[in-house]
Amino acid sequence: MEALQNAPQKRPAGRSERVGQAVAAATIELIVEGGLGRVTFENVAERADVNRTTLYRRWGNKSRLLTWVMLEHIAKQAPAPDTGSIEKDLLKMMMNLNKAISTAAGAAFLQVVLVESRNDETVDEAVRAFWKERLELAKPIYERAVDRGELDGSVEYELLTDLVFGPMFYRSIRTGRPISANYAKRLVEATMRIARAG
Repeated sequence: MEALQNAPQKRPAGRSERVGQAVAAATIELIVEGGLGRVTFENVAERADVNRTTLYRRWGNKSRLLTWVMLEHIAKQAPAPDTGSIEKDLLKMMMNLNKAISTAAGAAFLQVVLVESRNDETVDEAVRAFWKERLELAKPIYERAVDRGELDGSVEYELLTDLVFGPMFYRSIRTGRPISANYAKRLVEATMRIARAG
C-alpha cells in the first residue's frame, strides 16, 4: 500500500506516522457521518488538523487517499485466526471480515474496491497487492490443517479461499446484506466437503 502515498521528504518518521493516523481517523469519521461524499481533501485536512497541501503532496488525489485508508482499516479489522481447527479458523475469519464490511466504512471499502480501482492504475495495483497479502496471511491456516491431518497436502489453498470467501463477497455486493453465522457455517462445511473429496 506504500505505492498509494509519496514518501514524506525530510520529515521525522514519528511525525509522518502521526499524520497518517490522524488522516485515516478523520477519513473514517467523515465516511461514517455522511458516506464517501463527505470525504474531500478540505474536510479531511480540517478534521485531521493538517495542511491540505500535505494531503495533495502525500496522496495526490482522493481515490488514492480513500484506498489507502480503506485497505489499512480492513486489514486491521480482519486478522487471521488460529483456533486449532480449520473449520473454526475459516468461520472466524469469515465472520470477522463480514463484520468489518457491514459497517459504513466497510461499505465504502467495497465501493472503493469496485469503483476507484477501475479509474487509477496505482489504486488497482494497491488493491491487488492487498488481496495477495491477505491470501498469504491465510496460507498458514491451511498449512496447519495439513499438519493436523485435517486436509490432504495436495489441496490448493487459493482455491479453498475462493470457495469460502467468493460467495460472501458476491452476497454482500448483490444484496448489500451481511451474512448470518448459520450461512457462513454451512458455506465452510460445504467447502470442506469439496476439499476432502479431492
